[in-house]
Amino acid sequence: MDLNAYLERNARILARYSSELANPDPIAAEHFTRIANGIAEGIDELLWSEADGVWYARKYDLANCVSMHYDHLAGMTTTS
Repeated sequence: MDLNAYLERNARILARYSSELANPDPIAAEHFTRIANGIAEGIDELLWSEADGVWYARKYDLANCVSMHYDHLAGMTTTS
């Protein structure tokens, strides 16, 4: 979860920098905004538990194709 949140935040920073440069690059800004939004949506889709009201970390057992929650990460957000 933490790595995903850092990646989302970094994409938002790159989007902001792309639009605030001396020669702004709106195409790059939009590109990084789309990346950040995709990461945030993925975090919510895969890790958010509506029933419990928290994000969970997940543990994947690739050999048996199983995914399970293993940790509460209450209070984490992806909104920058």
